[in-house]
Amino acid sequence: MRSLPILVLPLLLGACVHAGPPVDTPREVARSVVLTTAVAVKVADEACAVVVRERQDEALGRSCEEAYRVARSSLLAAGESVDAWGDGQRQGVACGVAKAARALARVGELLRERGVDLPPVAVDALKLAPAVVGGCHG
Repeated sequence: MRSLPILVLPLLLGACVHAGPPVDTPREVARSVVLTTAVAVKVADEACAVVVRERQDEALGRSCEEAYRVARSSLLAAGESVDAWGDGQRQGVACGVAKAARALARVGELLRERGVDLPPVAVDALKLAPAVVGGCHG
């Protein structure tokens, strides 16, 4: 009886790993990067808010607010470009992600100056951004 769970567990894990098709088209990669970056911006903004509240750091609050505003508007534009995917929209995605990644990196610098690490999802987003930003020419 004890061997049944041992046999079933690998099957269940295998089903989870292969639950959907891989992300492999340029549009799918672009959407994945945009969505990951959007989550990262939200999490980084929340981390900023915690530091601002704990330390009463109004300068950080203003800087994080500006970075969030820039990143949000850039990601909204990038998302619209993904939805209208075509050769003309690829640059919109690339430039939107590039601008958002710069804002996110700035938040990371601000937090590090205060002894706080950038949340892991934000670090991941900064590593993923180059997958699409190469198409930004302007």
